Amino acid sequence: MNRVFQPGAGDLGIDPNQTIEIQQKVKELLEANRQRQQGLKQEIQERGAWALPGLINATYVWMNQLEDESSQEMIAVLMARLAQDNPAAVDLLFRDGVLGAPFPIPQSIARRALERLDWKPHGKDAQRLKREIASYKELDDTQTMLDLYALLLRTGSERDFSSALGQCEDWARRSLKQSGDLLALLTRLSPSQAEKILTNIILTVKDKYNDENIAKALLTPLRPILPAWLQDGVLLRVSVSVLRQVRTHRHTTVEYLWMYATEDCQSKNLQLWQELLGILGDQIQQERTETLYRYWFRAVGEVNEMDYIVKQTRAKADLWGTMAALQLFFQRRSGLAKQALKDLEIENSVRYNHAKDKYDWITKPEHRKHKRKLDEGEGPAVPLAESKD
Repeated sequence: MNRVFQPGAGDLGIDPNQTIEIQQKVKELLEANRQRQQGLKQEIQERGAWALPGLINATYVWMNQLEDESSQEMIAVLMARLAQDNPAAVDLLFRDGVLGAPFPIPQSIARRALERLDWKPHGKDAQRLKREIASYKELDDTQTMLDLYALLLRTGSERDFSSALGQCEDWARRSLKQSGDLLALLTRLSPSQAEKILTNIILTVKDKYNDENIAKALLTPLRPILPAWLQDGVLLRVSVSVLRQVRTHRHTTVEYLWMYATEDCQSKNLQLWQELLGILGDQIQQERTETLYRYWFRAVGEVNEMDYIVKQTRAKADLWGTMAALQLFFQRRSGLAKQALKDLEIENSVRYNHAKDKYDWITKPEHRKHKRKLDEGEGPAVPLAESKD
């Protein structure tokens, strides 16, 4: 068996009859209902690694039927099972499935199979991946580069990490979709460096500080945002670092990072979110940064934590309480928010008026126009507002 898969013998036509037979079974598999699929997968698996060349070949032949994620994942699982515990078969999967693949879909399927096998490139394999990445870079084939980086970064090499981070920065500057995918890949495979990765990439697009499309392109592939980033202070440290280095002291990507993180934490682990809500609020308040306060209250407002926001409007710290009240102005369609503002106007008219003035400044067209001029350098930079309460 191993002799068939010796390096240099990776011809997909090792057994033409079997190759054609496997191709046909894959076609049936892609068209079958779930019950019939189980039987077909079992038939293919019973062939063992002998079926792998035909399966790789089938990803080329039936590529148009493999455009959806579920089909790709199904074939990747099959490939991994066929190659399991057979080093020569795994080598074939890398050599012919990844390096030898002329199309993105077959290459992506083989890459997924290798990831399922927890395969890591070493020595010559890593060098071959680097050469392939360089080659596809000349062609500006970003999707193939992304698939190859998914394997190369498994080496754990600091040099490979730095290369991928630099590439992600380049794609982010060019507003390419793959920048978000590579960002997600980097944070997943190098979790201990998440703070550095996020800070670098967001600062790379600091000139696009108010671009919602950039924020969504970079952050959507990260979802669901890891709750550990909230628990361990990663998001807070990234936010403080970025906002201090951006001339306008604001960045929409940071704002969306908080919105997505709170939404994902609340929806995935409500108990943890309820434990973190007060803790995070206290930590953010200690930073004494108006923009960060604004982002925090918008984020908790988006997940409808109205009781928490109303409570903070009565906080002793004036700036903190004012920013909580500001969020209520944005959510006045809520009966609770409307009543809370009425109560605040009676109890603390100064704070109410400060919040209303900020709301008017943000929302009125003439103010937005003036604000853009300040951001573009036609006046003094907007300072980081701080409270000394």
